[in-house]
Amino acid sequence: MIKPYYSYGLLAGYGYAYDESERDRDGESIAFVDQTQHALRFGVTGNFGVEWFVNSSISLLAEYGVDLYYRYSMNDRNTISYNVDGEPVNEQKSVRHELVLNPQTVRFGISAYF
Repeated sequence: MIKPYYSYGLLAGYGYAYDESERDRDGESIAFVDQTQHALRFGVTGNFGVEWFVNSSISLLAEYGVDLYYRYSMNDRNTISYNVDGEPVNEQKSVRHELVLNPQTVRFGISAYF
């Protein structure tokens, strides 16, 4: 017996990353870099698929899904360079607002019912 199915729901997430590094530039200067990233997303997700019941307790399935969400991300990067000419400071900030349609790959699986 083959049964189609669908599912849907809300999704939300938050991500944070921090990186600190030291870089040697051409042997005469050193750059210290620290970077902080924040990302927030929320939206909806949906899946649809088919399930083939081999018997009453085992089935094989294939499904496909898609996510639609809004993502806000902020990247704050500081670079401090020390060299013989002085101590310049370089700071970069970027903010992005995105509406993302993210198709998922087709998934295959086996389900066992107890």
